[in-house]
Amino acid sequence: MWDIKENQVNELKGHTDYILGANFSADGNKIVTASFDNTARVWNAKGNQVAELRGHTDGVMMAKFTADGSEIVTVSRDKTTRVWKANLENDLDRLLVGLCQKLEDYLSTNPNASDAGKQACQVKI
Repeated sequence: MWDIKENQVNELKGHTDYILGANFSADGNKIVTASFDNTARVWNAKGNQVAELRGHTDGVMMAKFTADGSEIVTVSRDKTTRVWKANLENDLDRLLVGLCQKLEDYLSTNPNASDAGKQACQVKI
């Protein structure tokens, strides 16, 4: 992706198969891509991935933001259309905080809890 202001190319790295299309949000701050890897991905304007939309069981043929930018519509070869919230990174942050709060006691007291699980929620023991 060519950044005109910075005069540089930003690569969108993350898909594991062909990208079939890319579309900008109306405000130009996000990009959504559709891929044969069964996912759509959301990127910020600098080319950093901010969300991965999983759920289709075959290639995603199209992904677009709605006109108001609040949702993303995907169409797949699995013969389904899905509608996703576009502010996924904020929803994910809220989800992770809530899950980690619920898991804090378990992770801090269970001797079998993995180090990775403890680090994921930044539980100090």
